[in-house]
Amino acid sequence: MQNSLVIFHVLVYCRKLYWADRGGQDVPQKIAVCNLDGTESRVLWTQSLHHVDELTMDVTGNRLFWANPGMRSVSIAFT
Repeated sequence: MQNSLVIFHVLVYCRKLYWADRGGQDVPQKIAVCNLDGTESRVLWTQSLHHVDELTMDVTGNRLFWANPGMRSVSIAFT
């Protein structure tokens, strides 16, 4: 079976690309980051995600926020 990446929200900040992947069969949901050229990819968050909606960055605090409407919450990760 072919794996696929389903990206719904993307944010570019300080030459980094942040995205929310809703996952799929046997692929967990996640929020990840990489350089604009695709190198140095890493997962930032995988816990308690349910249809992530919107990503935004606090540039002074270097924090990433996202809405998680499936859980009726707003979450935060330090980048």
